[in-house]
Amino acid sequence: MAIDVMLNLLCFIEGAYSVALFHTRELLAITKSIENLESILFFYKIPEKLVDKKEAQCIVEEILNIEPDNKVALGVKY
Repeated sequence: MAIDVMLNLLCFIEGAYSVALFHTRELLAITKSIENLESILFFYKIPEKLVDKKEAQCIVEEILNIEPDNKVALGVKY
């Protein structure tokens, strides 16, 4: 819920996306899933690029190893 609040209701506050990324990483550590990996990629695709290219590439590869036709992973441009 914290992620959703930071990305939507409080997105205008400086640092909100960084806090949301922190919570997304915590969620991924608890539950590794395609959905949570895709959530990390969101932070690569935004203009702030809170996730670097190398990490995004690793996540894309991980997703595609599990789900080769994943549209989110295939849609990431480097």
